[in-house]
Amino acid sequence: MLASTFVLISAPALASVDLIYFSATAQETSILIEWETATELDNSAFFLYRSESHAGPWVQIYAIGAQGDSFTGAYYSFTDDDIEQGVLYWYQLEDLDVNDNSHFQDPISAGVNVRTPTPTSTPTPTATSSSTDPSPTATLEPTNTPSPTTVPTDTPTPAPTDTPTATFTPGPTATSSPTSAVSPTPTHTATPAFTATTEPTTVPATATPT
Repeated sequence: MLASTFVLISAPALASVDLIYFSATAQETSILIEWETATELDNSAFFLYRSESHAGPWVQIYAIGAQGDSFTGAYYSFTDDDIEQGVLYWYQLEDLDVNDNSHFQDPISAGVNVRTPTPTSTPTPTATSSSTDPSPTATLEPTNTPSPTTVPTDTPTPAPTDTPTATFTPGPTATSSPTSAVSPTPTHTATPAFTATTEPTTVPATATPT
């Protein structure tokens, strides 16, 4: 694994060097260190240091005179071939002005085939209660739920309908006509036979009442 660092830097206004970036890039068998300036005011030289720890100790491995001026900057690079694979190296850059005032940039790191440590999680002990009392159980209290109120509904009352009532009209009363009295028919009554007399006796007919 190739480990590299690239840092963009904004220098303070009073610094002699306005640094654009400072980087370290791992190659197959070496590490390339690069930096570039925007301007260099009264700058004298640059010094490059290396360490196997972020805190040092530091060893100077390269020095170069200033190439820029107060109007233009310059590009610088150095290839570190004296390295071991699997080792992470730290690099620090120092710029020195004409008055022997120096300024150090923050360290950067790079390495060839450097294994990145895998973070290990440490279990956090869990506090165990020594009390054997059971935990109180929350009791739900009944909640008075208001009964639904029935709202009376106006029911429309059907309007009375005038229904015609049948009126009984008496018909004409039959009047009994007088019955004609049957006149009695005279009944002939047989006249008993008598002994023959000289002159017949006429017996008047008798009316038979009905």
